[in-house]
Amino acid sequence: NKGATWVKTNFPVGQVDPNTGTRIDGRKIVIDPTDPKIVYAASPTDGLWVTRDAGTTWKKVDAIPTGAPDAAYTGMIIQGSNIFIGTPGQGVW
Repeated sequence: NKGATWVKTNFPVGQVDPNTGTRIDGRKIVIDPTDPKIVYAASPTDGLWVTRDAGTTWKKVDAIPTGAPDAAYTGMIIQGSNIFIGTPGQGVW
């Protein structure tokens, strides 16, 4: 409904220092343009997560690295059935 209403989900909360030099490389979120119930959320410390039921349940996507010094995310985009995630030190996944 284009953000008219919001529902709190059980997505885990992470902590980030907003004053670091890499603050722009933090958490990212992208909604599938063909199915708004599919949402991807990325966190440098917790990795990539996906929900396919509008946030009721979340599943970790293990293919994306987490916890490395340069595991920040600079951007995410969905094209067709693919999701692309840019990082400042590990390329595009």
